[in-house]
Amino acid sequence: EFNFERIDITEVVRNITEMYRPQLTAEGFKVDIDLPEKEIIVNIDKDAISQSVLNLLNNAVKYSSERKYILVEMHEAESFVVISVTDHGVGIPEREYKNIFSYFYRIPDSNGTMVKGTGLGLTITKYIIEAHKGTISVKSEMNKGSKFVIKIPV
Repeated sequence: EFNFERIDITEVVRNITEMYRPQLTAEGFKVDIDLPEKEIIVNIDKDAISQSVLNLLNNAVKYSSERKYILVEMHEAESFVVISVTDHGVGIPEREYKNIFSYFYRIPDSNGTMVKGTGLGLTITKYIIEAHKGTISVKSEMNKGSKFVIKIPV
């Protein structure tokens, strides 16, 4: 059950990213945040959107090895607010794009072992975003990183 309210999504994304930044920094990550200076008021469940961003940040950590970098961006585009989380991790094969949002699905790493987790983070994130009448997509390049993009109507 969601608790929708008209709220500044810029503040929500900033707060969850800044709350998680000390842990990311302690794990050796450089984190850049590029958010609008102005408020963007949308009808959202702030806890659910925070969970979605946190899930993407957690995945960026899990699937990054030597190149520990995360970029969180947000902007308005037409009638949407666009939130993206980009990493410089191991990447996702294009053939896996359709599977990664499925329940319990996890991609084995290059040596065939599984990364720790339940395989529910992206499934939950997709469910949350779709409940907000939005979309989530991914673009990735092997050994270069991934960019997850959330679009939510304003």
